[in-house]
Amino acid sequence: MRVPGPWTGWIDRWKAYFDPRTWRTYRRVRRERWRREGVEGVEGVEGVEGVEGVAAGAGSGAGREVLIDITGHLLDRDVGRIAYFVCQLFRWTGFRVCLRDRFRFVGTLERKLYKRLLLRHPFEVVAGPSSMGRGFWWVTDRDPGLLPAGCERLVLLDYEEGVPGEGEIHLPYFFNPMVHEHVGGTDLSRYRSGVRPYRVFFAGTVNRRYDRDTIPRRYGMLSRCQVLETVRRRFGPDDLVEVNGYEALKGLGERGRGRIVLLSPEAPLLSVEAWLTVLGQSEVLLAAPGVSMPLAHNLWEALAVGTVPLLEYAGQLVPPLEGGREALEYSGADGLERALRRVLSLGAEAFGPMRAAGWDYYRRHGTVESFVARVEGVSGPRVRVRVFPFEAERSGEGGKERR
Repeated sequence: MRVPGPWTGWIDRWKAYFDPRTWRTYRRVRRERWRREGVEGVEGVEGVEGVEGVAAGAGSGAGREVLIDITGHLLDRDVGRIAYFVCQLFRWTGFRVCLRDRFRFVGTLERKLYKRLLLRHPFEVVAGPSSMGRGFWWVTDRDPGLLPAGCERLVLLDYEEGVPGEGEIHLPYFFNPMVHEHVGGTDLSRYRSGVRPYRVFFAGTVNRRYDRDTIPRRYGMLSRCQVLETVRRRFGPDDLVEVNGYEALKGLGERGRGRIVLLSPEAPLLSVEAWLTVLGQSEVLLAAPGVSMPLAHNLWEALAVGTVPLLEYAGQLVPPLEGGREALEYSGADGLERALRRVLSLGAEAFGPMRAAGWDYYRRHGTVESFVARVEGVSGPRVRVRVFPFEAERSGEGGKERR
């Protein structure tokens, strides 16, 4: 039961310390993953199955180590997906991942939907920097002051909301963690189809959370539910097809060619394999926003498979996506209708240059490799990374006029 009032945040922050599940997880993980002197690392937890597409031991033994040292609770936001990214992006780029022995972070590994995925992968629990080899990276949300002799680079996580300034590094939103699990940290090139029958495609979670006024109020943009409502209301059967599942989608045939195809919100969510397959067969993705900030994983997944995103938040990215070159843009309900009618009127050849430009943007700004390269490119051992670079943006009093 949640207690309303000013104590809610404090209770949420501290209740993990008094939950028996946290203690059980902490003791088990510490026992199974503790670094023992002379042991090169662990390859997983006994009894935990792997995930399709994940290369066994990927990233281990590459010679570099990273110490993930989290003292606060903010990295657990968004059902643990940010914590997942911070740990896994280093693993996917060849680091051996070590978690510092912090009770709250280690003990809550099973409490969050995406954070618990880390238990499927190799990592070690260590006492602190003194347990690390020479040349390690130290990722933390608390500045330790002086760096130990073996620390090559200190990556300071900055939780302050705000768009990064010139020269600042930010953490991209990357793919959905389940997509990363499915493809094993590799790119999505096998899903870039040469045959794209669907002109515009939309599929994704649509529930009451996506109908809140957060996006319109904060950013002056249509919420995901408003986007879907606009398309359903303003386009008829000549242009729009709505299906209630993957089998119905596969059975569309010519009825889906060149049209807007929506997966009904009432339909079961697509599997990762089905989602990536259909996404790669679409010329354009209707990239509707998330719940509390515009950016959603589907944007990066679209760019990675060569599908052109149609979105209202191109300027929210760092650097901004260039409308008409790397993406297509709209503004408000009328703008969305105009943009979709233009997309429906274009020949298929019009999307090739945008597809190539979008892929190049993804390669330079949206991959785990590009993030690590940006960190490596900073002169000096200290690098500050903005973890939440999008949520402080506001559109002004009342936002844009909704029509």
